Amino acid sequence: MKQKNVIFLIIIHMMVLLNSSANSAETYLKIFSLSNDYSQSKVWSGVFTAPNGKTFDTSNYYRNTRNEFHVNGELFLINLKTKHTLSIPFYYDNGYQSSLFNAQERFDLGLSLSGMLSDNFIYGVSASSLLRYGGEVREYPCLDSFQREFHCGTGLPWTDAKSFLIKGNLNGHIRLKIQYLF
Repeated sequence: MKQKNVIFLIIIHMMVLLNSSANSAETYLKIFSLSNDYSQSKVWSGVFTAPNGKTFDTSNYYRNTRNEFHVNGELFLINLKTKHTLSIPFYYDNGYQSSLFNAQERFDLGLSLSGMLSDNFIYGVSASSLLRYGGEVREYPCLDSFQREFHCGTGLPWTDAKSFLIKGNLNGHIRLKIQYLF
């Protein structure tokens, strides 16, 4: 919880700093997505066909017991006088919890700066997921009648399923853009 407060204070400080640097600064909040679902990775359906051809439905073990919620968007700080824009992309997912699949809540912040160096040169530098909190994904095995572990999403023996285990799908990136206008 402390880390979330520090991140919030950093955002507020950057907003005040940019707005006080010029009297022609504006702040905008642009929401891209606000939804009542889990979005940081896929989740197994729990329906699989065993090697003997029999179909099993273990979907009840993948039923989420948490309230599903995620939001992602971007806060824009635009300085009209200097023609620069600072933006802070953000992402929050409330996580997922079931008997066989758990994902921690996740909060990400990025940072982007763009503007005009001259009448002909435009630049942009951005980093997504610069600050990340949570998001760890874990899967757990089922047991058959002989107490052998297997993966209820694929039907594979647990030792063979390691390469199929789900990992969080939100990866960070860094971009640099320089554009020359003719």
